[in-house]
Amino acid sequence: ISAGIQAYVNIGIFEPAVVNLLLVGGVGAVPALVDRRAEFRESLVNAWQRPLDQALDKGQILPQNTRRSAEALAGAIDEVILNLLEQPDAKNQSAAAVNDLTQFALRAIAYTGT
Repeated sequence: ISAGIQAYVNIGIFEPAVVNLLLVGGVGAVPALVDRRAEFRESLVNAWQRPLDQALDKGQILPQNTRRSAEALAGAIDEVILNLLEQPDAKNQSAAAVNDLTQFALRAIAYTGT
């Protein structure tokens, strides 16, 4: 989980315009951009759902709707990244954000530690 969050935070830190465009700028824009935003969103949800499905199969997380959990994780992580990008020292705060998001995600998915 931490590696996935770190990768996404890195994209935000090093390509903030892309992240802002795909998360915020696409809302209500031209149809092609709206479609790209939807594709990006779906790919993020899928990126979280696959490991959740695997963890569920292995009994590492409590039974849950992994699609809904993945949607919630994607939304929460997006929110933190957008707020992080507003900070003047976002790069310096990124390690703490990754740690906080990792702990949040493990609690949110009811990770059993097995």
